[in-house]
Amino acid sequence: MRVFITGTDTGVGKTTVSALLLSALVLAGHRAAYFKPAQTGDDDDTETVHRLTGAPCLPPTFRFEAPHAPWRAAHLAGSTIEPLRIIEAWSRRPLMDAWIVEGAGGLTVPLTATFDYRDLAAALGLPVLVVASTRLGTINHTRLTVEAARRAGLTVVGVVLNGTPDPGLDEALERLLGFEGVRVLAHVPPLPEITPALIARIAPSVFHLQVMRALEANAVPSSET
Repeated sequence: MRVFITGTDTGVGKTTVSALLLSALVLAGHRAAYFKPAQTGDDDDTETVHRLTGAPCLPPTFRFEAPHAPWRAAHLAGSTIEPLRIIEAWSRRPLMDAWIVEGAGGLTVPLTATFDYRDLAAALGLPVLVVASTRLGTINHTRLTVEAARRAGLTVVGVVLNGTPDPGLDEALERLLGFEGVRVLAHVPPLPEITPALIARIAPSVFHLQVMRALEANAVPSSET
């Protein structure tokens, strides 16, 4: 399985969902790894995912100090992002059963003035798993994200909701996204301090067998083993 994790916005829990999915795959006996092509700001999502899961991770191809969209952060650093370098790093990735690739913010966050994360997911040949919060506004943001993905010719494998449960939100989203065939696959409840033990404990219940089968039915199958 290979899938691209995107969000409806920044701060919606993409890294936590990436760690949970990666942990679920590892606990199920798969060789799985993680790649975040561009990292900005003080956070180190690659280190966080490795610490939480113990799984191997490719280092970011680009890293910038400013906590902004990669294109803007690169500009402030007097640099530019070359998408071809990301594509080349991906082409040299180790052989694994599964890969989780995480973007920054949402699908239309720019890597360059003319190349965004939609373009990157397409260039890497990856379907998209959308992470959305349960806060007010998520219906609009989720619909916009799915529409942006579809306009770019990307397959959306599903939606993961993250946050305080909102009764009926799953059904509302599925009804509104139903014409696109997109389902809410999982829900991540509010978590206390996120630790490796907590991730390992709840990953199999968030990404249980039925969810994994739905993901595998739409995600890119691995031909690397």
